[in-house]
Amino acid sequence: VDFVLHVGDIGYGDDRPANQYEHSWAHFFYLVRGITPRVPYMVLPGNHEYSCQSPSCAEQTADFKVFNERFAMPANDANGRSNMFYSWDVANIHMVCISTETDYPNSPYWSTFGNQLEWLERDLAAASASPHIDWIVVSGHEPFYSTRLGTVMYGEDPVNHPLQDAFEDLFMRYNVDVYFAGHVHAYERTHPLHRLQFQGAPRNTGGNVYRNPRYPIHVTVGTAGNIELIYNTFTLKQPDWLPCRYFGDYGYGMVQVTGSESLRFTFFKASDNTYEDWFVIFK
Repeated sequence: VDFVLHVGDIGYGDDRPANQYEHSWAHFFYLVRGITPRVPYMVLPGNHEYSCQSPSCAEQTADFKVFNERFAMPANDANGRSNMFYSWDVANIHMVCISTETDYPNSPYWSTFGNQLEWLERDLAAASASPHIDWIVVSGHEPFYSTRLGTVMYGEDPVNHPLQDAFEDLFMRYNVDVYFAGHVHAYERTHPLHRLQFQGAPRNTGGNVYRNPRYPIHVTVGTAGNIELIYNTFTLKQPDWLPCRYFGDYGYGMVQVTGSESLRFTFFKASDNTYEDWFVIFK
């Protein structure tokens, strides 16, 4: 394992009383003590990092203050801002972490950490043009698409329109391969998808193998575990662009890259470490 990526909602301290807020952060670091000395533990902001929710500590912790003080991501190296948005390279993979909580039109919070969209376009353009980069993977807390409504999608619309309007065309322009998200406490995985136009996998590959896809694949892994538990239902019928969704167990994902030829993702169930879903991109 080269690194662990935690796509926001770190310890759910804001779900606890004020006198347990800092303790919940300390307890989270205690729980991951077997991982963090061995491999980089990369994080990005989720809505539960914004502040303590109690009036007695909300002001002192607002604007993602504790999140930015407890972690040190490589934002300065990537010309990003604090831990909110940044990028780094792992061999031939360009990894980008964006803030789905701030710094784009109609974002959930008014906090400002810089011109994220301008920074992101420069970053993606450089990665796309680099002869050393074969894969571009972007991660953020909230998904662009979900069939579990009442989180970031409402009514009968599975699209997170503010995110789509701000980011999706940039992903297409600079050939992003995969977008990873959390937030929705379930697992959902799309076909290669752009503005609800999708590219299915050939049936003779089992529907999981994509060769030179035109669009990014969107993967939501919101099943790592939390005080609010896992969702037990989806609210929309499963559409054609969503070949897999699952809420039967906690789980985690693993990415394996083989040179410039293939990227494989597998979603494992936490109870027995067997796989529930997988896909491969070949170029």
